[in-house]
Amino acid sequence: MALSPEDEEELGLGPAPSATIIKLPERKPRRPFQPWTIDDIENMPDLQWLIGNDDSPVLLEGALWQTIGLLKSAKTFYTLEQAFSIAFGLPFHGLDVKQGQVVYILAEGGIKRNFKRVRALFDKHREAMMERGFETLTDAMNSNQLLLIDQTIKLANSTPADPTSPESFIKELKMVAPKPALIVLDTWARALWESGGHDSDQQSVGPSIQSLEMIRKTFGGCTLIMVAHVGASKEAQGRAKGSHRSRRRNRRRHALP
Repeated sequence: MALSPEDEEELGLGPAPSATIIKLPERKPRRPFQPWTIDDIENMPDLQWLIGNDDSPVLLEGALWQTIGLLKSAKTFYTLEQAFSIAFGLPFHGLDVKQGQVVYILAEGGIKRNFKRVRALFDKHREAMMERGFETLTDAMNSNQLLLIDQTIKLANSTPADPTSPESFIKELKMVAPKPALIVLDTWARALWESGGHDSDQQSVGPSIQSLEMIRKTFGGCTLIMVAHVGASKEAQGRAKGSHRSRRRNRRRHALP
């Protein structure tokens, strides 16, 4: 026997209620010198973390970041594990991670040698990787979640037609990683040398920072890490490098008699 619409409604057999769609207001692009209002500021999203949280902050989302340390102080080991954790959604030493595609520029040490570190990370996290469907390292790398490059970027003193310019890097990356969560430049010094400069040269440091910001904003405001030396360990025979060495030399040069 067919039921009337009233009977269906009473018995709960009527059509499913329509979902309420909440449409968030669109964020209009800001003009370069547009003043901020209190409403603008209060409606801004809070800063998020790629790794960690407000109580245990490790790596901020949407930031231009520098990981610094002495020569041979395991900077690449540390940063590669961050990258591996983000790429495959693994906790980083017990801390929460926001998963996303990662592009890692290994410009020092050779791709073959550095890939041993990636293999070691897979072995370390093998159980968790298998739970995510990656039976082998080949499966993981074929997912394109972690992309490795061994050519650094000529951040300063380049032209768009230069095959190692920031523009060429952007063009190439758009084909394989249109919206990465993280780009790593390892190392900062190598990128400056590619441009014929160094980290005490204002003529190359300034334009290089501008190029990094252009890259970061082109890819949706992703996080970009620069891995950088700040000096030398005793094991490296006391060699200093970069701006620290330059400042000491300048202090001696301008010291009063």
